[in-house]
Amino acid sequence: MKEVSTACCQSCGQPLMGKYCHVCGEKVLVQSDKALGVWVKDLLSNVWQLEGRLIRSMKLLLFKPGKYASDYARGARVKYIKPLNIFLIVNLIYK
Repeated sequence: MKEVSTACCQSCGQPLMGKYCHVCGEKVLVQSDKALGVWVKDLLSNVWQLEGRLIRSMKLLLFKPGKYASDYARGARVKYIKPLNIFLIVNLIYK
């Protein structure tokens, strides 16, 4: 029998049906996603690709830091880059 999940996506609020949200694509975080290797891979990906998430995150961080922090803390992470990654990117730029 298939187990039914009652969890909802933190970004869009839709019911989850697997490892990713079927509406917005947000990945459901598991403990292994918090490993150092995964974090480094994400950081390098964000630095080299410079997706719209970097610009969106920086703009919100500069003009509406409370919204960035509250969205990220409640789990809406698809639109933004991790705060620690932003910190490291900014330090690399100013170094």
